[in-house]
Amino acid sequence: MKRIVIPLAFVGAIVVLLGVSVFWFVYSMQRTIVLPSVKPAEAKPAPLTYDDMEKLEGKGEQAVGQIPRLLACFETDDEDVRIKASETFKEIGVKAVGPVAGMLTHKDAKVRFYALHTLALIGPDAVTAVEGVRACLQDADSEVRYKAAYALGRLGWCSEPVIDSLSKLIVDGDDNVANHALEALEKLGPPAAKMLYPMLAIKTDPRRERVLALLVKLGTPSRDAVPTLAELAKEPSSQSIRGNALRLLGRLGTDALPALKDALKKADPNDDLDLMPAIAALGPNAKELLPELSSYLANRVFWDAEQEAMTPFKASGADGAKALAGLLKTMQAKLGNPLDHREMAVLRTLGAMGSDAKVAVPTLARIIHQGT
Repeated sequence: MKRIVIPLAFVGAIVVLLGVSVFWFVYSMQRTIVLPSVKPAEAKPAPLTYDDMEKLEGKGEQAVGQIPRLLACFETDDEDVRIKASETFKEIGVKAVGPVAGMLTHKDAKVRFYALHTLALIGPDAVTAVEGVRACLQDADSEVRYKAAYALGRLGWCSEPVIDSLSKLIVDGDDNVANHALEALEKLGPPAAKMLYPMLAIKTDPRRERVLALLVKLGTPSRDAVPTLAELAKEPSSQSIRGNALRLLGRLGTDALPALKDALKKADPNDDLDLMPAIAALGPNAKELLPELSSYLANRVFWDAEQEAMTPFKASGADGAKALAGLLKTMQAKLGNPLDHREMAVLRTLGAMGSDAKVAVPTLARIIHQGT
C-alpha cells in the first residue's frame, strides 16, 4: 500500500507546483503587458462655407492650412461650394496638387470630377498629377472621362502614353468624351501630331477619319507621311478621308507633287473643294501640275473651287498664262461661243495677270475674231 500512496503523493505535489507556476506566470504577464487602447475614429474635417472661402482670397499660407476642409467641400451637394473650393485651390497652386490628386480615386464620381476640374484650373503646375489624371480616362463615369480629357489638355504634358490614351477616347461612345479628347489633342499641338500619324496606316482603325481631321488643324506633316497620305487620298469609302489627306499633301510642297498629279488623273468630282486648295497651296511649285490641272478643268462642267483652281496659274507667271490660253482654246473647241462661266473665269484670271498674260494674246484675238 505504501508503494502506491507515496508515488501518488509525489505526482500530486508536482501537479500542484505546476499549477501554481502557471498561475503566477499569467498573473505577472497581465501586470506587465499594457494592451493598446482603441482610439476612436477621427472626425472628418468640416467643409468650409462659401463665405469662409471668400475670406481666404489672397491669404496664401492661411489658405494652405485649410486644405483638408477645402477637400471636404468636394463631398458636399452644393455645386457653388465645390466650384469655389476649386477656385481657392487654384490660388494655392502647387501645394494643392498632391492633396487634390489624392481625391482622383475617391469612391464618389462627383468628387473625382471636381478634383480633375481643380487640376485643370491649376494647369501646367499640376503636371505631377498627370498619371492620376490619365488613369481617369478609363473611369466608368462618362463625366469623369470627359473632365480627365479636358484636364490633360490644360496640363499640357505631351507624352506617348498621354497621346495613346487620349486617342483611344476619340471613338468613345459618349460624344462629349470623344470631342473633349480631340480638343485635348489639339491643345497639345504639333508634338502630338507626330505620334498620331502611325494610326493612319492601319486600314481597320476606326479613328482614322477623326485623326485626319485633327491633323489638318495641327500644321504641316513630316515628309515621312507622304506615302500614307497618298494612299488615303484614294480611299474609296470616305470623301472626308480623301479630302483631308489631299489638304495635308498640299502643305508638303514638291514632295507631294507625284501624289497630287495622280489625284488629278483619278479625282472624284466631289473632291474639288479639297483638291483645288491643296494644289493652290503649292504656290509656284504647282507649275509642274499645270498640264494635268488644265486637262482636269477642261473636263469639269462646274468648278466648285473656281478661285483656288485659278491660283496655280496665277502663281506660275507667264507659264500659267500660256496654260490658261491652252485651256481656253480647248474649251472653245468643245463649246464655241458664247463664253460660259468657266471661260469667263479664265479671262478674268488672265486680266489680273498683267504683263504675264501677253502670251495669251494670240488666243484671245482668235476668240474675238471668231465671235464677230
